[in-house]
Amino acid sequence: MQGGTTPEVLSGSAFQRFSRGFRYPFRGFRYLVANPDLWGWVAVPAAINLALFVVTLISSWLIAPRMLGVVWTRPEEGLLLFAWWLTAWLIRLALMGIMGLGVYLAAGVLSAPFNEIISERVEQRELGDAAEPFTMQVFLRDTGVSIIHSLGALSIYAAIMAPLLVINLVPGVGSAIYMVVSWAVSGFFLAREMTDGVTSRRRMSFMAKFRIVRQHLALMEGFGVATNMLLWIPLVNFLCMPVSVIGGTLLYIDLERAGVVPARRRLPQSDHPVRS
Repeated sequence: MQGGTTPEVLSGSAFQRFSRGFRYPFRGFRYLVANPDLWGWVAVPAAINLALFVVTLISSWLIAPRMLGVVWTRPEEGLLLFAWWLTAWLIRLALMGIMGLGVYLAAGVLSAPFNEIISERVEQRELGDAAEPFTMQVFLRDTGVSIIHSLGALSIYAAIMAPLLVINLVPGVGSAIYMVVSWAVSGFFLAREMTDGVTSRRRMSFMAKFRIVRQHLALMEGFGVATNMLLWIPLVNFLCMPVSVIGGTLLYIDLERAGVVPARRRLPQSDHPVRS
């Protein structure tokens, strides 16, 4: 930061930074609309999301009654039967939330090569050519790192969310705690995941990526919560991943321009390849 001034992306209260972060997925959507050459790369991640969403829907529908049956035998009739079915529906919704986000992170692993290309093309438009020219070896290395880090983050996320699902079984207070904490945790992990491509290209370690999210928590939570919200909107959720990858790349670039996150090396002006 120059002259002790706070860059615009980090200015204001925590709520203002949260609101600013919340807008990045929508910036990603506008960016995608304005750049048709990215549309082809979006098709495969969208198809993967569609397939995994169907699997999540069917799985949560079948598993919820069996989970509830372990602690509460289904009554035969009356108000108790109504209460049992209502509880089963609440568990279905909770499972859809947890499994849906888990599947979304898993889809990120399967879609990593396409998301990497999308993110890199956005970065090239915004910052110019990279110091490290594109080669298949570099691309596979960066994609491999992203996949490994995404699998690690998915494991941590599952370890955190499993106890929360148990808490959600407690009527009233348990459901309220689950709602607040699960959205906060999901927002954190989604922000990390949607910025994974751009941070991997800067050769960041697994923990360094988490530190970036923690250091700019209000901004990143806003971004992650907006991404999570889009996951619940039918049809929109299939485009949510590539749109949020674009938004996460733009967010990181804004932080990089503000000088508060590691930047990539730039090619000297004379070394830039000539484009025909």
